[in-house]
Amino acid sequence: MNAFRNAEMYMTGVWGMGGVGKTTLMKQVAEQAKQKKLFTTEVYIDVSWTRDSDKLEQGIAKIQQQIADMLGLEFKRKDESTRALELKTRLKEVKTLIILDDIWEEVGLKEVGIPCKDDKTE
Repeated sequence: MNAFRNAEMYMTGVWGMGGVGKTTLMKQVAEQAKQKKLFTTEVYIDVSWTRDSDKLEQGIAKIQQQIADMLGLEFKRKDESTRALELKTRLKEVKTLIILDDIWEEVGLKEVGIPCKDDKTE
């Protein structure tokens, strides 16, 4: 929990074999963070559909929309890159815990609009 209080901490990864309790652990961490009011908003997204790499490109828009819905954000434009910029701007305004669960293929966080440590220099 101390890592979530660290202003320099942008991202944490949890990975391992199936069935070892990663999802359970992250749900418990999210609940504790919520109780301690460490984040303004929590977003949990199951992205198990990334098992099918053909669906991954469509999935970027799906992830963007799910995060926007949780933030109460309505996109002004429909193209993926503009949605990513709108989402990134909003996520920089509110401290948000985003949990992407059950990832099977790499998800481009910048393509989605999730700010990364590199974005701090912008």
